[in-house]
Amino acid sequence: MKYTLSYTNAKRNTLKVELLIEIKNQKDLNLQLPSWRPGRYELGNFAKNVIDFNAFNAKTGRALNVKKQTKDLWCIETKQAKQIRVSYYYYAKDLNAGSTFLNEDQLYVNPVNCLMYNADYKEASIELELKIPKNYKIASGLNFKKNKVKVADFDTLADHPFIASDQLQCDTYEYKGVKFYLWFMGICAPDFKKLKKDFMAFTKVQYNIFKSFPFNDYHFLFQIKPTFYYHGVEHLNSTVICLGPGYDLMHKNTYDELMGVSAHELFHAWNIKTIRPIEMMPYRFEQENYSTLGYVAEGVTTYYGDLCLLRSKYFSLDEYLKLLSKSLTRHMHNGGTQHMSVSEASFDTWLDGYVKGVPNRKVSIYNEGSLIALLCDVLLRKHSKNKKSLDDVLKILYDDFGKQQQGYAQKDYTNILNSLSSFNFKPFFQKFVEGKGNYLKELEKQLPHLGLEIKKTPSEHLYEFLLGLKTTKDLKITDVHTKDEELPISIGAQITHINHLKISDQKSLNGWLALFAKKASDVTLGLQLEGKTSEIQLSLANKFYHNYAIVVSSKRSKSTKTNLQLWSN
Repeated sequence: MKYTLSYTNAKRNTLKVELLIEIKNQKDLNLQLPSWRPGRYELGNFAKNVIDFNAFNAKTGRALNVKKQTKDLWCIETKQAKQIRVSYYYYAKDLNAGSTFLNEDQLYVNPVNCLMYNADYKEASIELELKIPKNYKIASGLNFKKNKVKVADFDTLADHPFIASDQLQCDTYEYKGVKFYLWFMGICAPDFKKLKKDFMAFTKVQYNIFKSFPFNDYHFLFQIKPTFYYHGVEHLNSTVICLGPGYDLMHKNTYDELMGVSAHELFHAWNIKTIRPIEMMPYRFEQENYSTLGYVAEGVTTYYGDLCLLRSKYFSLDEYLKLLSKSLTRHMHNGGTQHMSVSEASFDTWLDGYVKGVPNRKVSIYNEGSLIALLCDVLLRKHSKNKKSLDDVLKILYDDFGKQQQGYAQKDYTNILNSLSSFNFKPFFQKFVEGKGNYLKELEKQLPHLGLEIKKTPSEHLYEFLLGLKTTKDLKITDVHTKDEELPISIGAQITHINHLKISDQKSLNGWLALFAKKASDVTLGLQLEGKTSEIQLSLANKFYHNYAIVVSSKRSKSTKTNLQLWSN
């Protein structure tokens, strides 16, 4: 099979895709466009971007009959043709870490969302040719030569995005014989000297966990936007990371985001691209790939992404603990922890995992998964006298499953955990992974092993602390604390008044609450929803949302100081 990608007017954001397919004695040829892309566990419906699908006998030019079987499966009646030519257009308007995008500056392609494959014979040798300007460079984990590349099968092609442009900036560093590429597309001024130093540091830390790299080279593809953006997607020997604004790239906050997402995505080279749940070995692009192991694939990666930046000395201990504290606070503020386990959330990412969804229904495999990973790590260290850790679990998964190209199941994960210490993880998983156990109490119990403790303080947002309400900047209510679910307040209602004083933002609401809380036991809120106004009286006696800070304990012993050092290094 050969793909040819071309375009005539880049400003129209429309990419032409042509396929040349050899067939043998097939009555029908079924072409499937993937329904989702790895790294995003939800259906993508990419077929909505396909325009003018046509098929022809490549030798005679005769048009062939085409019938759609599903939303993204096309059936072509071959009429005994030996070679079929297919053409269609793909609308490439969106620019993010998992899209296909075309404009006058670049051609950026994620093959998994715009290229079709033979649904009856996916394991075929593939050639891809790009018809692009002669001065364009190509950034990719694929080895393009003169704008052409050959790959063994569609799975390989699908997981290799590329950027073609004359505006690419690039530098490299090398570790243990593996060359790492830092490709930047967009208006920015990367400080490559600093980047290479910081990237080398966390690369070494991650290598030391697994003792080898799964690939011979690795490519960081950065799409830098002029406005705020944050998104990353992992691939076989590359990642696409979309960040902005470009002018702020090397400044502290945005650079911290760059480092955080880059360490996270590189860790995925082992955890999910090589170590993979059995349900995703191999990927099935035409349908959901359900798994309950998202808390390992994404949660463990989230945990290690930041931990590796602590171990590499990019983050100080104080900076790292602040990130950990945000995760705990986010967990404690989520009423969904009472209604869904992190195992169930892994399964339901395919349903609504990337949007807020209905109130207090679900949890995050990233956030809750990272806290579970922390607990597993501490428990292993505690019950093996610091001889074993979650590092060892990942190394075994990599050696026994990833390198063998075998998927793992939850029982494999828990069996490895149980084999490394005297602690029995089965009840733990039943309570905190498959069940809805109290993470806070367990963290309060286990973190002292590292000389850490949790401090609870009122939310600085008084409408959260005193009223149990979360809002947008313009005061639309997004959450009601689970202790007050019986309140006659609709999600989406907008707060317009407090004690008959007009307000329009969170700052004014917070200010008036601070004043009224000193003088009264309740307040009256004015609400508006769908053109209707109402009032509700709320007590100021209750205490709802708190913040949770994980800090170094002042009562540390010599042993807990040692435990903390071993964990953080």
